[in-house]
Amino acid sequence: MTKQIHLMTKSKLIKSILLIGILVLIIFFLKGTSKNEIPIPIFTKKQQPTSVGQGRPIPYHEVLIGYRNWFNYYVIVYNDLNDVLTNEEFETLDEAKIKEETNANIVIKNGPRFWVLDEIAGKSKNPIWTLQGHEYIVPAFLKLHVLDLINRKPYHPMEVIRDTKYVYYRNTLVYKLISPSGEEYIMQAASQEIDPTLSLKNLESLKNKLSLKDGWDYKVENISTEFILDSNGKTKIVQDDFRNTYQLI
Repeated sequence: MTKQIHLMTKSKLIKSILLIGILVLIIFFLKGTSKNEIPIPIFTKKQQPTSVGQGRPIPYHEVLIGYRNWFNYYVIVYNDLNDVLTNEEFETLDEAKIKEETNANIVIKNGPRFWVLDEIAGKSKNPIWTLQGHEYIVPAFLKLHVLDLINRKPYHPMEVIRDTKYVYYRNTLVYKLISPSGEEYIMQAASQEIDPTLSLKNLESLKNKLSLKDGWDYKVENISTEFILDSNGKTKIVQDDFRNTYQLI
C-alpha cells in the first residue's frame, strides 16, 4: 500500500512538472520577441523638410518587417523611394532570407505601388537600413494586433507613426474614402499587388470595382487650391479592397 501511494505521488509529480513545462513553453511562444530586441526606428526632426516630387505616378515598393510581442506586431516600414527597385528586383527579394537577416517574425512584400500625390516633404531624419544589399529609408512604424496584420482587413483604420507632409497641387484630382462617421481619408498611394493593371487613369472609376463596406463611400474631387496633408508625427490610415492606402484628413 505504501509503495502504491509512493508511485501515485511520483506520477502526480511527473505530471505536474510536465504541465509546468508545457505552460512555460506556451508563455514563451505567446510572448514572442522581447520589446528590447525590436529595432524600433528613431525619428529626429530636420531643420528644414526635404521634398521629393516627380509628378504622378511616383513608383515605389515597401517591405514590412514585423516583430510579434504577445498579441501585437510592431511593424517597421522599409521604403525604396531613395533608390527604387525594378519590379523584377522586387520580385526576387527572398522573404525567408530577409526574415533571417532581421530576426523578424514576419516579412511582407508590399507592392508594387505608386504615390498618388505630387510632392512628399519629409520632416524627420529617417534611418537608412539595408535588406539583401538594397538601401531603404525607414519612414514609418506601426503597432498592429496580430489579426489585423494577418488578415489585412480593408476599411479598418490603423494608427501609424511618421512625420510627413504630402502635397497635392491645385487643379489635380484627389481620391477619397469617407467613413460611416464622416471622416475623410485621402488616397496617398495605390497598389498593383492585387490588380497589376491598376493605374492612375482608372482611379476615377475605381468605385465601380470596390466592395465598399456599409456606410463607406468613395469620391473623386478636382481641387482648385493646393492641399497639404500633414501627419504631425502620428496619423491614421485605411486601405480599400485593392490595398490602396488613404490617410485621415
